[in-house]
Parts: sequence; C-alpha cells; structure tokens
Amino acid sequence: MWWTEFDLDRLDELNEFARTRSTPMFEAFTGCLGHLFAHQDDRFLAASTWIGHHAIGVAEASSLYRETVDALAGTGLLHGEQSIEVFDISSLNMGE
Repeated sequence: MWWTEFDLDRLDELNEFARTRSTPMFEAFTGCLGHLFAHQDDRFLAASTWIGHHAIGVAEASSLYRETVDALAGTGLLHGEQSIEVFDISSLNMGE
C-alpha cells in the first residue's frame, strides 16, 4: 500500500495518471495480481496484491517502475508525506 498527499484540486489529473501510466505498469508485472486506487480528501492510495515479496522486489528494481515513479513525481501533483506499507495477506475474498 502506498499513501500520499496530493493537490485535491488536481484529482482528475491524478486519476488520469493512474489510469494511463500506473495501471499499465502494474499490468506489465506478471507478479502483480491486481491493484486499486482510492482517495479520501487529499490522501491517495494505490494498493496492489502480489504473488510474494520477491515479485515486489523485481518490480521495484525495474526501469518501468522507476520511470513511472519519476514521471509522477515530475507532475507536481503530490505533496506532503508518502508512505509504503507491505502486508502479508492472511485471507482474500474478492466475491464471486
């Protein structure tokens, strides 16, 4: 899970970046099982599910990940604190 603060007046731009840049990035990694984007006020969340810690490491070491992160940082959309949290999944139910 990656949390950040962002310029709330630019939510549409952040959602567009997520749709056009971040989604294809996640989809390019075979170890990524899925992702979601959400926001609450001026906090934005990108949550992704992976086959394991190794798959996360492979993604983080890739040029695609680094290019996407750098492109997002260059937009000026983000401000304040950012944090990354990694959880081991005990159970997952996505419905039918």
